[in-house]
Amino acid sequence: MPTIREKLYTPLTVVLVSVILSLCSFLSYNFFFTVKNFEEGLISSIFFPIVISLPISLYTTRYHKKIYAQKRELEKLNDLNKKLFSIIAHDIRSPIAIIKGFVEILIDEKENTSYTSNKNHLDTISQRVDDLLILLNNLLNWSKNQIEGKINPSIVFNCQSVIKETLDIYDAIRVNKKIHLKLGQLDNEIYIDKETYGFVLRNLYHNAIKFTQENGHISIETKEIDGYTHTIIEDDGIGIDSIHKITDSKEWFTTKGTFNEVGTGLGLKASIQYLNIKKGTLLIENSKPKGTRVTIIIPKNKN
Repeated sequence: MPTIREKLYTPLTVVLVSVILSLCSFLSYNFFFTVKNFEEGLISSIFFPIVISLPISLYTTRYHKKIYAQKRELEKLNDLNKKLFSIIAHDIRSPIAIIKGFVEILIDEKENTSYTSNKNHLDTISQRVDDLLILLNNLLNWSKNQIEGKINPSIVFNCQSVIKETLDIYDAIRVNKKIHLKLGQLDNEIYIDKETYGFVLRNLYHNAIKFTQENGHISIETKEIDGYTHTIIEDDGIGIDSIHKITDSKEWFTTKGTFNEVGTGLGLKASIQYLNIKKGTLLIENSKPKGTRVTIIIPKNKN
């Protein structure tokens, strides 16, 4: 928002102030030293300030507007950078924790395990690192486009592949909490860019794991309804007390998970924003008798 000073600083204001000051100076001079041709002096004291101050004020106004626009752009870019860094950190934190867990298993069992067992652990770590590198590369490319103001083009693709990639990333965390996963129909097409869909999906699935109790249940399925593809993630966890704080509030809202997992509150808020850009919708509901049901609603195709 422009400041009061910026609002007052207009060409008309500058001209009026210049004319008033010029008139005051002329009248003061005339009061002490009588001017022979009063009318000419009066006209000059009005005309010359207009001629001089108007072009200068127009130029400086344009200059101030340009500076203000640059300032706003820098502030916007700074906010975007902070958000993107948080997104990247949010998305790679869990995969790194998983890899660290497998490494610790190797360290703890190095003297009591066979070559085959060690090799299996190393193969798993290698696969997780490959998945993490792919995820990080996609995030960095997506972030680069966001900073440059580019919108990733939407394409039609089968959402099953992105869903399975997401499940693989968080599978170790789900297994550690002994959460049962039920998969329904996943073979549906969707019209969006894979990076945005993957980002939203990762956040929603990770939240489902985070807020589901040990030995709980999560189900995922896709449905086509009236030309839109619905990706539904439902859990029987602790539910959400204040859905409006997530969907309506401008502030980030977060609570600890069932294993005291912490978060930033960024994921759901950013998911809603990015889906809006892609003409999608995020529907969040409390399930009965307990749990949460979130639905990603995105057009099935370009038409």
